[in-house]
Amino acid sequence: MLFALATGLALSVAPVHADPVQTWEYDEWIRNESMQGRDGWRGGYDEDEWYGNQTESGKRYVWSNTDDGTNGSWGSGDGIDNWLVNQDYEFNDGAILADFNTSDDDGMGIVFRFQNSKNFYLFLMVGESSGGGSEGTNPLGGSTISSMLIKIENGNATVLDEVSDSYLDDGWRWAYLSVNDDQIEAYYWDQLESDGSFGEPAISLSAIDPSPHEDGNIGVYAYNCGSDGSTYAVFGTIYGLEHDDDNDGVLDDEDNCEFVANAGQADTDGDGEGDACDETPGTEDTGDSSGDDPGGDDDGGDDSTGDGTPGGSDDAGTDVGDPGDGFDYAAVVGETIGGGSCGCAAVTLPAGLASLLVPFGLVLRRRRTV
Repeated sequence: MLFALATGLALSVAPVHADPVQTWEYDEWIRNESMQGRDGWRGGYDEDEWYGNQTESGKRYVWSNTDDGTNGSWGSGDGIDNWLVNQDYEFNDGAILADFNTSDDDGMGIVFRFQNSKNFYLFLMVGESSGGGSEGTNPLGGSTISSMLIKIENGNATVLDEVSDSYLDDGWRWAYLSVNDDQIEAYYWDQLESDGSFGEPAISLSAIDPSPHEDGNIGVYAYNCGSDGSTYAVFGTIYGLEHDDDNDGVLDDEDNCEFVANAGQADTDGDGEGDACDETPGTEDTGDSSGDDPGGDDDGGDDSTGDGTPGGSDDAGTDVGDPGDGFDYAAVVGETIGGGSCGCAAVTLPAGLASLLVPFGLVLRRRRTV
């Protein structure tokens, strides 16, 4: 595997969480090929698709073939829905990590627990071009430089936490979004340390959601951020992780005692609660097994993908056209490497990520509904 966590992601919360375990990764982006419908990937913006490519050194990435921003609503299929998610895998207590690179200054982000186009979590960064103070556009309105932890629920956006800071352009950067029970966290790094490890995040967001979304997909997001013939917005390797709170080798979503180590998963009475945390391990008590319906429609948008032609027609006239003519993304992206990145086939996530995140505990933040 290209990605390894020797120790993992320990967070200063009670109970103390052990390291997340990588269970999935993807970087099989195919040069000049649409990712719509390939390997489980699906895009949400009806007018444009996402395309694969790679640098001369072999690093593969997927790029957003749109620089459109609209005032559409979540689930409308307009530019606000320019996400790309993988529908073959679901994650609940887990996280997404992705590296990205953009010359634009608009909305870049990652999504987690994506249930449908109207229900998911989004870590969104609205740009700051080269640190020069220019401001990009925000799908929630306005153009203030900011990074936000957002919950989209039934098509409405609630900002769980935000700061007045954002990514730097023209370089490989890293974004991380985690949901563990009701605890939501997001981190962003401009660069790696000289030893290849993650240092203190440049941006740190956290919140507690008392009614969290249930399991869903992971993916990437770009708003008014992508190809217009002179700018680009790309993502490299995407990693899916799952939490193991009690560090017993059984992932939370499969563990019958999530917070008490019980590698053997003994359950004498067969009630779904392991003996290690069952107050009456010899007495069957099934309790209420009903789950919560997260609500929302089954999609909320048109599933159409256009004619499947790279750089197909677009009323706004902002697309770059065929990926093979006129704008060499591979050359541009391959040469704009951020500090600490290597431009190689993939960035290996260093084992030091977990210990370096310990100081960043969770706090309940004020909420703003848009």
